[in-house]
Amino acid sequence: MATDNKYDRQIRLWGPVGQRRLGTSSVLLVGTSASGTETAKNLVLPGVGALEILDDAPLPAAQSANFFLPASNSSSICAASAACSSLAELNSDVACSFRRVDDLARLGDEEWAAALAGKSLAVGADLPLATLRALSRSCAAEGVPLVAVRAYGLIGYVRIQTAGAHDVVETRREGFHPDLRVRDPFPELRAMAGAVDWDDRGMDAAEHAHVPFVLILVEALRRWRKERTDEAVPRTAAEKKELREVVRSLSFDISKEMNFTEALERVHLCWMPREDLVDFETRALLDSLPPSDPPGAPPEARLLRALRRFAEEHRGYPPLAGTVPDMTSTTERYVALQAAYRARAGEDAEAMRALLPAGAAGGGGLRTFCKKCRVVRRVATRAAG
Repeated sequence: MATDNKYDRQIRLWGPVGQRRLGTSSVLLVGTSASGTETAKNLVLPGVGALEILDDAPLPAAQSANFFLPASNSSSICAASAACSSLAELNSDVACSFRRVDDLARLGDEEWAAALAGKSLAVGADLPLATLRALSRSCAAEGVPLVAVRAYGLIGYVRIQTAGAHDVVETRREGFHPDLRVRDPFPELRAMAGAVDWDDRGMDAAEHAHVPFVLILVEALRRWRKERTDEAVPRTAAEKKELREVVRSLSFDISKEMNFTEALERVHLCWMPREDLVDFETRALLDSLPPSDPPGAPPEARLLRALRRFAEEHRGYPPLAGTVPDMTSTTERYVALQAAYRARAGEDAEAMRALLPAGAAGGGGLRTFCKKCRVVRRVATRAAG
């Protein structure tokens, strides 16, 4: 499909929030080797906000291929200038600049700190070890992440240095259990299940075969609980078999009704422990949080603390993501189901906001966190040296 947005394909990969963050980022590239300029090219093309190149090298003719065919008289200019000029032609949205220094190895801590001021990321490309160590120390002191790259022909390595503890809150884990709240349906979901006339054999067969499996499971669990407590869940093999039989009893002809087959395939959602909705490593991270945030803690740390409090106040549940998987359903019922889950997710996001300090998270960032918070990782690295 044609589009006027030149970033359309990559937005499909990392979303509008990721593109916005990329577009407001400022990157310092230290070193204009082939791996350095290729790294810069792959930042400029998708639309990084600003790129500054820092180097001390002239431009030998043998290195001209590193800079995307610079002008023929480029032997009289420095490598940083040639790379900057060629990279700027790739994307007019990016502010490209360069600075040549006499000797990278002789830069002091203050000079490195000045070069890193206002930067979101530093990239060190094929740097001598002493220079890389100096850059690494300054990045650690200034709180700027560092990516060190080095290539030896077809072999290379990438080393990532985080700015302190880095919380990964926008993961994309596949195959995780959907959070549909079948075990503890919220009022709107319970009302939707109750609105279906389950005992009316006069219901149109096509309509009956398109009742969403979520509503089938909510109703089956309600009936199973009639002779038990309102929060009882099947625990033994016999009880789980009983619940499956309740699901089958709601069907006209289960061999012809795909929605009931889907319900049987996902019946485990009725007894899945609440804590299993949150990834094991995420639960361990939340349990390990200190009593209070240290001074200057990043926004992600406050979000994690709010997530822990939210789970404590909501019987172990995280904020509802609000997404509904594909399922057999009529369009009307599916749209209504989506609206109910989105509305509940909005309420949970507002409850999360109430647990945060004023202005700690904007609406878009908070909503994104609530959608992804079931799988969070904390990464910490050390400086090179």
